[in-house]
Amino acid sequence: AVKDLFDGCDILHGRASLRTSTQRGVERAYFAPVLRRLSRLCGYDAVDVDRRRTSTAVAAPQGAAFRLHEPLLERQPTLGMAFNQRALREVGLSADHDERGGASAPATWVRLARRDSWRELRDALASSGQ
Repeated sequence: AVKDLFDGCDILHGRASLRTSTQRGVERAYFAPVLRRLSRLCGYDAVDVDRRRTSTAVAAPQGAAFRLHEPLLERQPTLGMAFNQRALREVGLSADHDERGGASAPATWVRLARRDSWRELRDALASSGQ
């Protein structure tokens, strides 16, 4: 069903045969709702599918008590390769592409992960007396 739809889109995209009208239809019906939920989970109010605007970041869920429970994302098995790569770029989780799809420095999540790792290491060393 949905997986087959995205598999078909990937095949057509790979052959440069995916029609714009088909792509827009899939975006409206499946990609946009998933992207809205992913962007909320990543701490954004919303990400416009057409990239007309991206809202400012808000506090993302933090801590060990956080558990993902998002019914739409639990039911959606895949976005396919092309839409998945785009979704990762849109929410800043693509390490090798910027928002415009070009090569860039590591994405925000990579920089934040590095910062947090160094902070944890520093705190661990400080608490051990080293």
